[in-house]
Amino acid sequence: MINKETNTLVFPHIIVGKVLAGKTYQFNDISGGFRRLADFNLIRNKFFGGNVIQFGKIKEFGGIYLCPNYKTKNILGFYIDDPSMLTERGQEVLKEHYPDLDITFDKMAATPHRELTKEEINKKKEMIEKAKEYGVTPEKLKHSTIDELDSMLQSWESGKSGQKVLTEEAMPESDDSPVMIQHKRTARKRA
Repeated sequence: MINKETNTLVFPHIIVGKVLAGKTYQFNDISGGFRRLADFNLIRNKFFGGNVIQFGKIKEFGGIYLCPNYKTKNILGFYIDDPSMLTERGQEVLKEHYPDLDITFDKMAATPHRELTKEEINKKKEMIEKAKEYGVTPEKLKHSTIDELDSMLQSWESGKSGQKVLTEEAMPESDDSPVMIQHKRTARKRA
């Protein structure tokens, strides 16, 4: 998202159109596989009017995904969710595309109705660094708001929380249930 007041670009970010840094992209430029919108917690009906059902990764750039129309395969835009996934070339392309913007290659969550200011971004980074002292990994806090981070830090610093921060990784779950596939046959006309 672009904050016009501070002239900064933070992530996640959407670029509309099929041109990025002067190059026109098409469906065949997808080289790193596909990801569903649900993998990014996006709702299909609210993303490009429901015309995109999956993203196509540009392997050379890392975390830059093409947004193809599911029917026509025309590129409607680009989606960048997590800047830590960008390669050096991916970062260079974004700098070429937005030469006048200050790009913060950190994922920042804000309330849905407003953007973070530069001061808030810096404050959030400081708070996340401080939370590391209590055993929390930054990935666990990237979606927390500044107020939530502040409350957690105050609780840990006061010692009244009485708890150490425990994090547990999710275990992958296997679904071995059988899948039934039905094929539709159409009658052929014999000559």
